[in-house]
Amino acid sequence: MRRICFTGHRDIKPEDITYVKSCLRLLIRKEIRNGATNFMSGLAKGVDTYAAQIVYDEKKNFPHIVLEGAAPYRSRLNSKDPETRAIIGACDEIFVVSEKYAKGCFQKRNEFMVDNSDKVIAVFDKRKKGGTRNTIKYAEKSGKDIFVLDLDFKDKDKDAAIVYNIEKALELDNKKTEQN
Repeated sequence: MRRICFTGHRDIKPEDITYVKSCLRLLIRKEIRNGATNFMSGLAKGVDTYAAQIVYDEKKNFPHIVLEGAAPYRSRLNSKDPETRAIIGACDEIFVVSEKYAKGCFQKRNEFMVDNSDKVIAVFDKRKKGGTRNTIKYAEKSGKDIFVLDLDFKDKDKDAAIVYNIEKALELDNKKTEQN
């Protein structure tokens, strides 16, 4: 089993959503081809939801893959938000990190996902603070493979940015293969 988890912003600009989803779809397909079987979402809005929806869609072509959810606290599973409910319902397995909501439970969930994954795919716009930034730093400190989809690059030419980010992912894979 090879597990990938996702981290990213909840508030992706509307004009960037198609770009982010396109990149995520390509990255997820690449990871499936490279042997990933399990994909973990933090069950939050934005990137977590986009990635989970894509993995769920890809299960039609790759029935062996598994969609997992990591809930920061148990009552999160009772969300009234229809999109969140749909993602929870689509998960093959759900991990509950804390029984009750407590300060820091989202970061604890993020660390759980990193600790239990082989690779982290992050969507990041270089914010100075926040959960995505903290998760990337934690993954780097933990020595995890990490791919950061750079939202700053896409401003000029979205097609070129997709190619740039995919080439960057392939370059990282090639470096890893050379090291082994």
